[in-house]
Amino acid sequence: MVKKWFLGILLVAMVIPFPVQAQPLRAVDAPALLAPENGEEITYVSHPPLAVPNFSWEAAPEATQYEFQISTNISFSANVKTITTPNTRYTPDKSLNSFLVDGEFFWRVRVKSPAVSSWSEERSFTKRWAFPTSEAPNSPVLLA
Repeated sequence: MVKKWFLGILLVAMVIPFPVQAQPLRAVDAPALLAPENGEEITYVSHPPLAVPNFSWEAAPEATQYEFQISTNISFSANVKTITTPNTRYTPDKSLNSFLVDGEFFWRVRVKSPAVSSWSEERSFTKRWAFPTSEAPNSPVLLA
């Protein structure tokens, strides 16, 4: 009798779906950008030897993945590179060498996991591998 009663409860439990309470995803704040500063000029002097910027942002509570974007377009509508990382820092590797030529760039970050946040503020920087404007010689120098 006890076995039949137990089997009856087991069958009922398998047939009747029980509601599962899923935890709602909380809104996640966008990360605050740290470096490079908005409008910063990146040169071989400030970021030796190749004028490659080091990007960093503040950690967002409970964030496990970030999405970093860099573009030559302030609206990020064209010429965009996207990187996913668990870190709060990113230094471009040689896969971006052909993209990071001298010029103006824009960058932003958002939390990708556990929930997607809005994008951070956009920042710009200018990459100049040649002499920074402030250090360029005023006139040609004869070496021999």
